Amino acid sequence: MRTLRLLALLCAVLVAGVAPVAAQTSFGIPNQGILQYTTASVTVVNSSASSALWSSVVPGAYTATAPNTNSVYSPSFVVTPVPLHLQMFGQFTTNIGAGAVGNINMGVNYGGGSTGVASVALVNAVALGNNLNSAPWQLDVWMAPVATATLSSLPAAGACTFYLNARLTLATASGGNAPQTFDAHTCSNSSGAFLASAQQLNVLMNWASASATNSWTVYRGTLMLGN
Repeated sequence: MRTLRLLALLCAVLVAGVAPVAAQTSFGIPNQGILQYTTASVTVVNSSASSALWSSVVPGAYTATAPNTNSVYSPSFVVTPVPLHLQMFGQFTTNIGAGAVGNINMGVNYGGGSTGVASVALVNAVALGNNLNSAPWQLDVWMAPVATATLSSLPAAGACTFYLNARLTLATASGGNAPQTFDAHTCSNSSGAFLASAQQLNVLMNWASASATNSWTVYRGTLMLGN
């Protein structure tokens, strides 16, 4: 009986010890899955004010880094949390008249604007095609801390500590044909102290002029761990 109990205990220890390893990084947080999501629709119409398409707080544990010399690239060097990926989908409609569609602007920032951790101007005064009805668009934002030889709160002067890149793909015809793509990226050298605390992730856009016939709508968004 005692032998059977010891065997049962040994099996339980082995199962408990193996299962979490595949699901967690060395930081003790998941290495894949959904962190935040929304299916609430957001529409920007008849307004030239800056509007938030996405706004959420990312816990500091998902961007804090450990020191590493980065002397050799290797996928086995797990010294930061898994990269984050924000993905958003929606549709837009534009004025029927040629030349009557106002320009749009769109930017992404992590950490509260241009003075935060990282910020990009993804779309800058771009005129969309006219007479588009419910044309699809997709936004992807990837971001991750960059491991340095010092702790994230003490980065080397001028060192890149946070990499963010964004891509917007939108249709130039109502059926989703002839997609147009906009790309932007930045490798921020903001103080690494920001990376160890919770920060705001924002996607902002605006029409250059208010019009009831120009609308931009978000239908869903997901902030994921990994790609």
